[in-house]
Amino acid sequence: MVSKSCYVFIDSSNLFYGGKRRLGWRVDYLKLLKYLKRRYGVKKIFYYSGVEAHGFEPLLSSLERYPVESLYKYLQEEFKRANKEEKEYLLKDISRTKFLRKIEEFGYTLRLKPIKHLRDFKGRIKSKSNCDVDLTLDAIRLEKKYDTFILLSGDGDFEILLRYLREKGKNIVVIANSDNTARIIKDRYQGNFIDFSRIKEVIEE
Repeated sequence: MVSKSCYVFIDSSNLFYGGKRRLGWRVDYLKLLKYLKRRYGVKKIFYYSGVEAHGFEPLLSSLERYPVESLYKYLQEEFKRANKEEKEYLLKDISRTKFLRKIEEFGYTLRLKPIKHLRDFKGRIKSKSNCDVDLTLDAIRLEKKYDTFILLSGDGDFEILLRYLREKGKNIVVIANSDNTARIIKDRYQGNFIDFSRIKEVIEE
């Protein structure tokens, strides 16, 4: 099914967080992009994710592109000043930022926000970076630009968005790992649901 205008929205925290540990195999993001363009004629693909920004928080408008290249340079400078223990954490986050730079080069539109670290009532540190609102806002503000909406997420919180877009006459496709997909999505959109296992051979790293 190649649509006239198809937009893809990827909730990375729900779908890909943990990499190989989450799916049992790694996604090749260039292969994924090529598959979506070939199969659905995708015009735009949005990627929503949290980032460890280490104090880098640019003031951006709601539509402004996140400056991932500036974040990368900032983290490199932080690394130069860091002690040995801090360098270990920064290396991981620098590597993650390099990955984001790469998929942006492929053609992904990045929607990033800093990960927040909050202390709960027991004194434990919890990390939080929920991009659901960001994804939903983009999907609604851009709804006149696409006729097919593809969601890469199994999060049941998106069911209301899917319902809204279907009522607006949009074609709906959900691609996710069946084991981590909310039952309400699989039940209500079973004819439009694709399990990752069905396309593994064409998008695996």
